[in-house]
Amino acid sequence: FQDLNDKAAALDAEIKLQQATHQHKMRQSILEEEDKQLRLNLAAGQKALKAGDPSTAAQRWRSVLAIYVERGDVAAAAEVRKMMGEAERQVAARQAAEQQGHQSHQEGGRAEGSPQRDAGWISKEERVRRIEQEALRHE
Repeated sequence: FQDLNDKAAALDAEIKLQQATHQHKMRQSILEEEDKQLRLNLAAGQKALKAGDPSTAAQRWRSVLAIYVERGDVAAAAEVRKMMGEAERQVAARQAAEQQGHQSHQEGGRAEGSPQRDAGWISKEERVRRIEQEALRHE
């Protein structure tokens, strides 16, 4: 009976090792795919910013920031937050310029529909603030 018990224990150990190896390979595969997506989104954000589309750049970088926060990569998350900050400043400057342009062309001051646009901007700022707070909690 001892010989059978030893064989069963050896088989159990081999199965557990194979399962652990498989899980490790799957995790590696997922991380490699995430890394690929990170590189693509970082590059797409840079390209969008250079092309004068800071809103798209910030959107791409938000997805990158979320992954870095999830991973607990504080340094990378801080770097992405800096890039997002620049993009958001450009978006805010563009929106302020557009709003001023609308105001100067219309009588009565405010451009029609601007409260909705302002509400959307507040919502976007709130989302960014929440993402940044989440990243800070992981620091």
